[in-house]
Amino acid sequence: MHESTTDVFQFIMIKIGGYILSFKDAVSWARRRYPDLDIYDEGLIPNIIEDHLLFAEGMEVICTVTIREHRKLFCVFVTHIADDPYATQTHFAPFPLDDSAISLRQKLFPLKEDSDKLEFVTISDPSDKGY
Repeated sequence: MHESTTDVFQFIMIKIGGYILSFKDAVSWARRRYPDLDIYDEGLIPNIIEDHLLFAEGMEVICTVTIREHRKLFCVFVTHIADDPYATQTHFAPFPLDDSAISLRQKLFPLKEDSDKLEFVTISDPSDKGY
C-alpha cells in the first residue's frame, strides 16, 4: 500500500514564549529606557530594540512582531522557542514562567509602569502570526 506524504512526515509546530507589549508601549518603553536611542522608524522598533540590546548591553534577546486581536501589531521579547510535535495552532502546552523569563523581565522592565503592561504568552505557529 502506498503511504501519503502526510503519513510519512509529521509536521512539527514551533512555539515561542515571552513577554508581549503593544507597539505603542514598546516605543514608549524604549524612549524612556534609552533616551539617546535613535528610533528612526517606529515600525522597526523590534529590530531597533534587538540591535541595541545586543550591541550596547551584550544581551541576545529576540524581539519580534506578532499580530493579535483586531490585526494589531505587538512586540514579543522572546524567552523560549521550541518545536512541539503535539501542538496545534489552538491546542498547545504553554511555556512556564521560569527563572530565566523572570530574570529578563527584571533586567529589561524594572519600572512598575512598564512591567504592569507586560503579559507572558505562548504563541503556537508564530509564522502564521507575523514572526
